[in-house]
Amino acid sequence: MTKRVKTIAVVSGGRADYDLLYRVMIAIRDDAELALQLIVSGAHLTGLQGDTLQAIADDGLEVSARVSCAPASDARVDTAKAMGHATAGFADAFERFNPELVLILGDRYEIFAAAQAANLMRLPIAHIHGGEVTSGAFDDAIRHAITKLSHYHFTSAEAYRMRVVQMGEHPDRVWNVGALGVDNIRREALLTCDELGQGLGFKIKAPLFVVTYHPVTMAEDNGFDGVREMIAALEWQQDAHFIITGVNADPAYESITLLLDDFVRRMGARALFVPTLGRVKYLSLLECADVVIGNSSSGIIETPSLGTPTVNIGPRQDGRLRAPSVIDCAPDETAIMAAITLALSPDMIEVAAARQTPCAMTNTTENIVRHIKSLNTKNLIKDFYDLEFLA
Repeated sequence: MTKRVKTIAVVSGGRADYDLLYRVMIAIRDDAELALQLIVSGAHLTGLQGDTLQAIADDGLEVSARVSCAPASDARVDTAKAMGHATAGFADAFERFNPELVLILGDRYEIFAAAQAANLMRLPIAHIHGGEVTSGAFDDAIRHAITKLSHYHFTSAEAYRMRVVQMGEHPDRVWNVGALGVDNIRREALLTCDELGQGLGFKIKAPLFVVTYHPVTMAEDNGFDGVREMIAALEWQQDAHFIITGVNADPAYESITLLLDDFVRRMGARALFVPTLGRVKYLSLLECADVVIGNSSSGIIETPSLGTPTVNIGPRQDGRLRAPSVIDCAPDETAIMAAITLALSPDMIEVAAARQTPCAMTNTTENIVRHIKSLNTKNLIKDFYDLEFLA
């Protein structure tokens, strides 16, 4: 007897969550008991991160629906308005496709829009990467709100699993599966530094600094002063080469991008700005780098697994679990310079070479898909799970 096919709508808002979800989507697509519906939104449709839609096609995946979530500017009010429009767009897409489960990852505002629409339409939600804390960004509150809107949870560490339970989610619906980014590293055939340089048209020379800096959305200036301090510190690195990656489409991204563009222009042949690299090139770049600098989650989660030290600037990632190779510093020129010096020291190079990370588990992708196949998508009632001392 043929088993009934379960339709899974996977929502992606840009390069970051797409690269993490890629192998899960392939596994869903290729499973005889599942059917994939890929709904794209956010930066996929703006071009800010390059032609990611073409990258999706090149991966052999088909986009089922497109939901616009493009702010008219990088002002906060336009971000809020865009999220409202996206909620309506996701409602239309879900009504059209009527999936049995909506699978989402992370904490972006376009992902929150999808969660709101799915919840109001009585569609069960499975959420990846809940329970984490990033107190320097408004993503933190969005992530926790998505947790409460969701019915099933896949966390990247046991501490995060316990935090989701602490928020009232039943332990039987929360699984620690590890980080998909770390799982991808184990599965990808990464490029050599020479191959990467040829692909980018950029000579990979040591010391190579990879720089990713996103808006700090809980700061009054959205992290604008922090990026200026970072650039001032980088300008002292006279022998270094720099690859700068694209900025998230959050409030103030335009201003921050202009500063980084100007830095790249002034560095000439020593610097390259790349809006998006794709999964293999980006992971290869992190491994080839001598140090990863900025405030991206990739510096906290993926980079330690590749043996590269991280200089994490400012409060954007405050609250995440740390590997010993992550160096936190204030968004101040002097502090950043000291952190870079430490990152390049023999002692820190040795620490990073151990590739320790708190978010590593085996078979992350397989475990997510296995649980998806067994989920009861009809029971949407969630009792608030009280901890024993409250019961």
